[in-house]
Amino acid sequence: MKQANTKKQIRESGKAAIRRALVFSGTRWAGCGEAVGLAAAGERSAVYLENTALKNAAAEFTSSGSLPIPLLVCAEKKQAPQFKPFIDATSSFFKVVFYASTVQEAQDLALIGQWVAEKTLTPVLCLLDARGCANSIQNLVTVDENAVRPWLGKPDDAVEAGDEARALLLGKKHRRLPQWLSISQPLGLHARLEEDRAQQARSARNIYFDSALQAVIDRAFEEFAARFGRRYHSTHSTGKGSHVILGGGWLARNLASVAYKGKVVRLTQLAPFPSQKLQQELQKVRGLTLLNHDDWADAFQLRETLGHLNPGMRIFTAHLQGMRLTENAIQHLLHHHEQEAASGDFYPMVTAATDLSRFPLLQGLQQRLSRNYPQLERALARITQNPLPRKDIRHIMLNASVGHSPEIFGPLLSRLPRAEAVRSYHIEKRSAYLPYVETHIFAGNPETIFFPSDGVDYILASDVRYVDGVERLKEGGVLIINSPFDDAQTWDQLPQTVRTLITEKNITLLTVNGTDYALKAARTPSQQAGLMMMLLLGAWASREGETEELLPALRSVITGGQVKTLTRAFVEGRENVKQIEWRKLPAYESLKEADILKTPWAINRDGLFDKTVFDPSYFWDTVGYLYKERQQNKLLTDPMIATETVPARTSTFRDLSPSHTYIPEFHAENCTACGLCWANCPESALPTVIFTAGDLWQAAVKRAAEADHSLNQLSRLQNNLIKLADKRLKDSLPADMRDAGALFEQSFEFLMDKLQADEEKEEGLRSEFNGILPFLSGFPLVKSQSFYEQPEQTSKGSGRLLSIVINPYTCKGCSACISICPDQALERIEARPDIIETYKRQFELMSGLPENRQSEFDDFIDADNREMYRLINRTAYLSMPGGDNGLPGSGVKTAVHLALSAMETALQPKRQEWLEELNSTIHRLEVKAQNLLNEAVDLNSFDDFYQRLHELDSAEEGIGQLITSREKEQKSSKARTQKLKQYSSLIHRLKEDRQLLSRGGDGYGASVLGMVFNAEGALSWMADYPYNPFAYPWLNSNSSQLMEKARGMFEGFVQQLLPVFNHLREAATLLEGSRTAYRS
Repeated sequence: MKQANTKKQIRESGKAAIRRALVFSGTRWAGCGEAVGLAAAGERSAVYLENTALKNAAAEFTSSGSLPIPLLVCAEKKQAPQFKPFIDATSSFFKVVFYASTVQEAQDLALIGQWVAEKTLTPVLCLLDARGCANSIQNLVTVDENAVRPWLGKPDDAVEAGDEARALLLGKKHRRLPQWLSISQPLGLHARLEEDRAQQARSARNIYFDSALQAVIDRAFEEFAARFGRRYHSTHSTGKGSHVILGGGWLARNLASVAYKGKVVRLTQLAPFPSQKLQQELQKVRGLTLLNHDDWADAFQLRETLGHLNPGMRIFTAHLQGMRLTENAIQHLLHHHEQEAASGDFYPMVTAATDLSRFPLLQGLQQRLSRNYPQLERALARITQNPLPRKDIRHIMLNASVGHSPEIFGPLLSRLPRAEAVRSYHIEKRSAYLPYVETHIFAGNPETIFFPSDGVDYILASDVRYVDGVERLKEGGVLIINSPFDDAQTWDQLPQTVRTLITEKNITLLTVNGTDYALKAARTPSQQAGLMMMLLLGAWASREGETEELLPALRSVITGGQVKTLTRAFVEGRENVKQIEWRKLPAYESLKEADILKTPWAINRDGLFDKTVFDPSYFWDTVGYLYKERQQNKLLTDPMIATETVPARTSTFRDLSPSHTYIPEFHAENCTACGLCWANCPESALPTVIFTAGDLWQAAVKRAAEADHSLNQLSRLQNNLIKLADKRLKDSLPADMRDAGALFEQSFEFLMDKLQADEEKEEGLRSEFNGILPFLSGFPLVKSQSFYEQPEQTSKGSGRLLSIVINPYTCKGCSACISICPDQALERIEARPDIIETYKRQFELMSGLPENRQSEFDDFIDADNREMYRLINRTAYLSMPGGDNGLPGSGVKTAVHLALSAMETALQPKRQEWLEELNSTIHRLEVKAQNLLNEAVDLNSFDDFYQRLHELDSAEEGIGQLITSREKEQKSSKARTQKLKQYSSLIHRLKEDRQLLSRGGDGYGASVLGMVFNAEGALSWMADYPYNPFAYPWLNSNSSQLMEKARGMFEGFVQQLLPVFNHLREAATLLEGSRTAYRS
């Protein structure tokens, strides 16, 4: 490697040297929040923190979790009250920490730190002593732009993945600075993980990233020395002796200035701590003095760490507060340590794998990881030293929604005569439906309740959707479920793995119908939840034989005026609990393999499918289907979970249709297209579309073709059929044409009567039509005043039908739409399986109808002043596709949905304008390029062209040889060739830009916005892993600088779009010669 010419010396402070050096690499210096947003969006950014800013900065860096961003932070160390809390708070965020002792080191370690951050995707902290380095002016050998740019490269350089983990995350070749927040591949950053997954993520970060940090740092030191001629190490040692002074920063370096000849070890790297190198330095050392100026050693807990390296070594800590270490002070310090009874503290001058054979994709990935990371097997080995489980403990597990008040169970048990002592704890869990609380209750005597039990005696579930942890039940244990369904339906709704465990463990399955009882006996959801839990407790008490003892306890625990009501519910549960004889029920199918599970509806077939962290289809294969089948225990500890990221729209991986008790039914004849229902649905479960009869027919034909049913004879008559359907629509009353199946069936019969075909032909036509009819049957049609009657009066043939479809995948049955509809067009009905299947078929047909552009609604909105019509645009409506962990009927979700949809409708036309300009520019460039090719072969003189064609030496020579020979004769050939290359290169880049805007990485096109939010409290559903409810890139952060992070994200998005501006202006220069290309 050629060494950079950087021999120019200047005098500068550490602060100025760092800023100047990194500016050469295009680094943006920003505040904490803005820098995080920039780095997450793929821009090179850095932060400089003065001592007074450390307190607030710590909260900002830790508020977004363990983000995999290449961020450099340089911080001044001056006063212990600010510095130590900052290090304590950010220890899990900064996995690499350097400590500069001079201005020269400050400049160099900053460059090394930026290099390491980008190689490891880890934030790096570079510490500077405020007095001796940051604000001290010293001589240094500077670096220039020509040296720094090759060292760090450009952010958008395509680089090879340095290891297997990075290749899995980003691909074998990827952008040097990954765009985690990308307009083309939307991703959610810092998802909220449940406890088990959070531990898995921490383990994955340690295995795949943290364990490799030291090797990357050592490589950075070597390459920096080869390029710049200055060599650094994690530790620097001078002198000899059996007693060592160990320190860091300017104070340790300046020991030589006071003529100290003993052994000094100076730390340049504090994290990861260089234990192995220090152990070699301290092998024969009898004593060590730790220079703890401004409490920096306490902040990094160095005394405890050093004690493990050499147990026989005496360690003394010299507490210094920014003072100079004079020769007298050193002598005083050493004399103190030579005393046998010397204190350890000296103040100078003062007296913490599953079988995957049935999952081939996961098994292959596991083998790939194990092959490249041998430490994975060691890290995952389950070695426990817990006390032996006790059998004299009753272990009860209660799975209930937060709103079901599970906390009442513990106090009840504590009052039973058989329960001398009770211990309980809670764990937040995710389910296929909504989040719930898993409560563990241990009843026994005070000496035993803190021992682990030998298994769970009872599992109580407030809903069949919360049944989990059955593998922990003892042989012959009891599972009690609150279920409004009959035995067969309840058994059918249990996951297949649960039914297998029930069979293998001979588990007693009990149910009680607390849902219907609560709906009849109480009005508010909170009252209904309390009654339902009382029935569940009554069912448990009947099995436990504690009914008489529990009633007095129940009365003593319950407060207020609900004692009689809740006691009555308890007795109801005790008397009406029933056992499901699961042995007599029909057998069930075994678990499906991943490759035959149906792909979620929101995964676009036009996506890239690159199997990176951005790929929603790969996320479904490796995470989503396991959650759907309640097989989370088979999730791999892979690099992807370490990033705490979630691709867009993964909330649609959850199918809520098996969970429905009730669901809305749409009555098209009553609908007036007011828009209140679809606008106020928090789950986006009422997608609406306007269309023509022809659009609907073509969508049905396409769906039939996917089912291997094609049209032959009928294809020639389908235009006539559509015209007849249009005529019947125009002549009928709105209430008469509410079903697409009836409309086309009547039109087809009329066509057959007019056609007078022979029997064989008619039979063929009917057969083809009957293959289409099931897809149209029951599809609701609305002839509204706004979309059909009024447009038809203005312009014949301009009317549009409207249809509202219930999406059973995301509907939670909250009945908000039913309550708000003024026309009784929606009604609550029982969610029978046939109803759910009909809704799924209608939803799939609706998804095949053409998208309604925003421009289509302008006339309707002007006429009726209804902005909510813009939500009919599918992209806007599905900005939040539903299926997340939000509570049913959430007003907060409705508000967020309306805000996002409004922004989507406002920005969508801008994206369309860009696409139209790109299409026009590409076409004009292609015409220009074609004209240049025409000039190369003059076809105006055909005789000349014919003669040249026959002069070719052999049949193997093609038209290219003819063009080449022609070009050699013309003086302008080189210019024309250069021009053609310029055109073709620009056309290629513009087509890539068009691909970015129209399709993006997930098939939905470039995102028009990004989000920064704090997913806490009422907004916790916004970032729950693995259910991402948004179609846009977002960052979850519980900080006070959300606006600053949003600013950084926005600036990053602008940089991502700058190439499009640049290419369009370059094209304008080529085509018109009136504009110059924009350079970022």
